Amino acid sequence: ALRSEAPEPRRRSSVRGSFFLVFLLFFSAFRAALRAPARRCSKGGGLRVRCAPPAGEKGITMSDSEDDIPVAQLLAKRKAAKTAPARKPKPKAAPKRKAAEREASSDDDDDVPLSQLRAKRAKAAAAKPSPKAKKAKASPARASSAPRSRAAVPAPPSGSRSRGAGDAMDEFYSLKKGELAQKLLCRWWYVHSWPGAESRRSPGAGYEELDGFPGVWICVEGDGIGAIVDRRDMSSCPNAANFCRLPAELLKTKLLAALAAQKEALTAREGDGATALAAKLDSDMRWASKVNPTTADKEAARWQRKWNIEGRYKYEADVAAFQ
Repeated sequence: ALRSEAPEPRRRSSVRGSFFLVFLLFFSAFRAALRAPARRCSKGGGLRVRCAPPAGEKGITMSDSEDDIPVAQLLAKRKAAKTAPARKPKPKAAPKRKAAEREASSDDDDDVPLSQLRAKRAKAAAAKPSPKAKKAKASPARASSAPRSRAAVPAPPSGSRSRGAGDAMDEFYSLKKGELAQKLLCRWWYVHSWPGAESRRSPGAGYEELDGFPGVWICVEGDGIGAIVDRRDMSSCPNAANFCRLPAELLKTKLLAALAAQKEALTAREGDGATALAAKLDSDMRWASKVNPTTADKEAARWQRKWNIEGRYKYEADVAAFQ
């Protein structure tokens, strides 16, 4: 009985050893499977297995759609795809020659100094030949009329040349008579009434006198609405054109009277105290009293002859309108 029960522990150890061996085999196989380069597909989630490629060839990737295809057929399919002739791209149209030359010249000029580039362009411009002008054949009619010279237009005399009214008046104001007229223009209303009473009469019904323009009327009613009627006498208007036609004696008299009236109005307003304006009025009165009217008229006559304006400014003005 003791001999028959002795072999049981040996059987158990052998079973345990075989079980341990199987476990080792399974573990090694599982470990080898983990080390294999396997990954999931990014789109379909299928398993892709990358085989180690032979020397000189690229690896082959097998997806779920190629699982049922033999490896030999798959290799043949890939080789056929590689050996198939690729489509040649259509040749692009060659750019124009001028554009290519311009781009090439611009690329070449990037590294050139500005001074050298300017000299280069100046030489190119000088070397460029100028187009020859075509000689026009002269017609017989033109050829016959060519020798004839046109009649020379006679130049106007120097005395009749007009150099502008502005320059003439500037020179007039530098004369004694011009200074008398200029000073009188600043205070003419003290000695001269313009426009006259006749211009203040209405030209008819429906007219009103413009504010600030006595003697100028505007129609506000009827068919002629908006029409302007100027009833002022321009021959007695106190302006430079009329004053330079007056004798220097009359200008002097008018100026002295205007200065006296202005000083009187200043004294009535400011009192008898000495002011800068009162001193200026006294200085102008002393200057005007020393002016010789005969000499002033002679200077004005020379000025008229120089500018050839005897026909425009004459002494036969309406002197009575200013007296």
